[in-house]
Amino acid sequence: MPGKYKRPIHLALGGGGARALAHIGVLNVIERERLPIRRMSGTSGGAVIAALYAQTGDARQVYDRMRAFLQSEAFRAFGLDLFSNSTEEKRSYWDRVENLIHYLRSRLVYTRVLMAESIFPSEQFIEVLHELFDDTNLEDGLYPLQIAAVNVDNGEDVLLSRGNLIRAVAASSAIPGLISPVEFEGMRLIDGAVLNAVPLICTDKHREVVVGVDVSRCVRAEYPQRLAIDYIFRAEEITTHRLNQVHLGKAEVLIRPHEVRHGHWADFSRLDEFIASGEQAAQQRVPDLRRAMQHQDSPLKRWLRHRLCDET
Repeated sequence: MPGKYKRPIHLALGGGGARALAHIGVLNVIERERLPIRRMSGTSGGAVIAALYAQTGDARQVYDRMRAFLQSEAFRAFGLDLFSNSTEEKRSYWDRVENLIHYLRSRLVYTRVLMAESIFPSEQFIEVLHELFDDTNLEDGLYPLQIAAVNVDNGEDVLLSRGNLIRAVAASSAIPGLISPVEFEGMRLIDGAVLNAVPLICTDKHREVVVGVDVSRCVRAEYPQRLAIDYIFRAEEITTHRLNQVHLGKAEVLIRPHEVRHGHWADFSRLDEFIASGEQAAQQRVPDLRRAMQHQDSPLKRWLRHRLCDET
């Protein structure tokens, strides 16, 4: 089956926290349709899924590991659920008590953000990730893998392809203010999604179909207007969204699971729902994927795509 395709896939998995669970659904479709992957890249939550797939080569194993990890004591103790703003209706007395506790804890979080480097130290985050990954290097995977991060000291984006996998994934997922920068080979790295929500790597060398999977959040019509920090987050959300739209033009095929785009980045309880959304979106793009893989990219299209890369 792979022999009938002239160009294999370079799969670029974007960041979005819990929304990145939709990537598992995309991988389900790629496996079912027997579409060959040559290399993978990932940023933030997408780096987690890409790294798991590079280690296992099997979407079902990725799902099983993620489910077990999300139910583990180590993950729960880390406390990311504190940041979820699930709109599920709460009615009982104890639910209201829980909401009050959540509110008080969130005020403490705001205070800590203003007074400390981060809410969680990166080494604690790395320790938690040992529950999910085998302790290997990036170059040991079943697929060539590139993990996107940002050098916080010079503002440059960084693509990691060698070195400790867990530390690289932690660096790519280190949300500023939430997790402190990760030390990696003399650099201090933070979340790759700060610059590029989807790690679309422009290359003509390998003649691959660059497939981007975007699970970034849409600009919300409604947003909280209580504190100054809410407006700061809103401004950042708008800026990131607009820049992301330009950057996504580098993808030859773009998969965008629309149902996840309103989901909260910390709502990991929606694992199966997000996966189903990713699967549906990927299945709709299978004809486009096959067409792109069966034909060589035209010189004009390559030139236009690389011109866009140079400009962004």
